Amino acid sequence: MSQNGAMKVVAMLACVGLVTSACGSASPNSAPAMGSAITQVKVSDVMFETDVSPDLRANRKCKSPGRMVLKTYNNPAAAKVASVKAAMKKISPKAFGVKVPVYVVLWGINGERGVNKKTASKIANMAIDKMYPKGAGDKEFTREVREDIVNKTQRETLTADYYEGACAGFIFSAATNVSDFPNYLGKTTFHEFFHIYQNSFYNNNPKGDRTNPAWLNEGFAEFWALRQAIKQGWTDQEYLDGQLSEIKSKVRAQPKYANLKIFEDEFGDKWPVHSIEIGLVAANFLLQKHNGGKSTKAFTDELYAAMNKYGWAEGFKKVTKKSPSGFYKEFSAHLLT
Repeated sequence: MSQNGAMKVVAMLACVGLVTSACGSASPNSAPAMGSAITQVKVSDVMFETDVSPDLRANRKCKSPGRMVLKTYNNPAAAKVASVKAAMKKISPKAFGVKVPVYVVLWGINGERGVNKKTASKIANMAIDKMYPKGAGDKEFTREVREDIVNKTQRETLTADYYEGACAGFIFSAATNVSDFPNYLGKTTFHEFFHIYQNSFYNNNPKGDRTNPAWLNEGFAEFWALRQAIKQGWTDQEYLDGQLSEIKSKVRAQPKYANLKIFEDEFGDKWPVHSIEIGLVAANFLLQKHNGGKSTKAFTDELYAAMNKYGWAEGFKKVTKKSPSGFYKEFSAHLLT
């Protein structure tokens, strides 16, 4: 699916986060708030329909402040829950300008895939029929969204946040056995939260940050997540350097993937090089060469604000002093030499 088409799906899933209480029936032994920022609630089934508050249905006003909320399903392993909590404790939505709750929904999974098809279908039905009724009248839109949600929630992770009128952010994470290092799920939580931060610049735009290239959104999220994982001692610079080197080797073996243009509208799920991978290398290169000495967050603040105001190409040029085509040429040369 194209980036713009995918944004419709992301907008749908943003609605999943419009919950204001525990999904389904809360356990009487629900864990208390962790510190001042994290709440964990255990639930027995996926029944989001009960979570839409009457106030939200009536006038769509958002009242909940920015905070991190963890919800667990299907008894994910304690170590995986702890990994996600560890990342959440380090995230302050307010510090990133995110003024709504961010729900991290963690499913226990045995294997390397996401939820089963039945559960995925529940999420799709809820998103369209219960949480975003405007979309239900468009048959083509409904079919596309339902199909994409069912497919994607059977994978490892998925995230969504701001669209016009959203009252919460949503991070879906399947607690699979995929792990490059301890606390890998914590790294994933950092990555997905960064997408929420990116989208926070576009809460006046229904398409959100999906007006920007896939490589840019994914690359910056992965770079920041790995830097945070290094800061927490979960991995080290050697791991990051190894990832960058491995990706460059992939591209050199198939030079057509050195062209960032092809990663603007496609994620490359079936390609030998994914947008997250090429984006990671591109973000690292961009921050080294064209960030004006700013931190990753400060540079992202400036870049995304400009791209929202002027459009991605013009905003990119204003901040980096390079046109997209000029940067693509420079980056391709960097990869292949």
